[in-house]
Amino acid sequence: MLLQALRACGVAHGDTLMVHSSLKSFGTFDGGPKAVIDALLEAVGPAGHVVMPALTATYVSLPKTDGLAFHPARTPSRVGAITELFRKRKDAVRSGHPTHSLACIGPRAAAWMAGHGVETTTFGGWDGAYAHYVRADGGPSKLVFLGVTMVCNTTLHAVEEWLGLPYMAEAMARVEDDAGTAREVRVTQAPLGPRGFYKPQDRHHLHMARTGRIRQAACGPASVSVLDARACVAETVRQELATPGALLKDSPDCEFSTKGRAAILTMQDEVRARADEIRRRGLSE
Repeated sequence: MLLQALRACGVAHGDTLMVHSSLKSFGTFDGGPKAVIDALLEAVGPAGHVVMPALTATYVSLPKTDGLAFHPARTPSRVGAITELFRKRKDAVRSGHPTHSLACIGPRAAAWMAGHGVETTTFGGWDGAYAHYVRADGGPSKLVFLGVTMVCNTTLHAVEEWLGLPYMAEAMARVEDDAGTAREVRVTQAPLGPRGFYKPQDRHHLHMARTGRIRQAACGPASVSVLDARACVAETVRQELATPGALLKDSPDCEFSTKGRAAILTMQDEVRARADEIRRRGLSE
């Protein structure tokens, strides 16, 4: 059933998929998370790639992590059962980013994940794992949302970094080596602070819906939504150029957003230059 829904949304052999998911949304799904993963891998075939977030949010400043330190082979994903089983598979390669790692299965997985390590701690980077999946060596790259909305679209944070938006933060994260020794590392371009697109009816989502670029199907009680990744980047860049601070909360009561928007307005020439660089690097249409 999931394979049929993916095909109805245009997923084909050779595609690269960035998948956000919720197992609960499927209700009772025969085979559980393994069956979901198997359907995704079958959809793209042996030449394709499946990428999933394996986020840990192991910031020193967040008490909810309870002192958890990041190790790519040991630290569990905090974004759902499907992502946790996926990153533990023997054929999966996980990037080493201290808070926002990705996991990937496919022929280029090791090369794509290599530029997103503990010592390369920008969120996205021009040659990081997000850039590799979006560019997909020039092949088709798609965002897939299984039973979730686009409020969890972490690729938007990579776009914020690629545009050089000034409200991206610096923070300390906790990592550990193979012996279990923990240390703190500085994470630059961290996506801390509120965003408007964290809410379903935000202007960003309404704009994306109006483009007609999102294809949808049903898989039991769950929705399946698919959007071309480079189209998503391009539309997000267009929004930012037309409305500086487009991904921030559209509220005068949000001090973070008000300050961020004011800072962006002082650097419009730089933002436009970085938008051109995004296109030049094959990260948007």
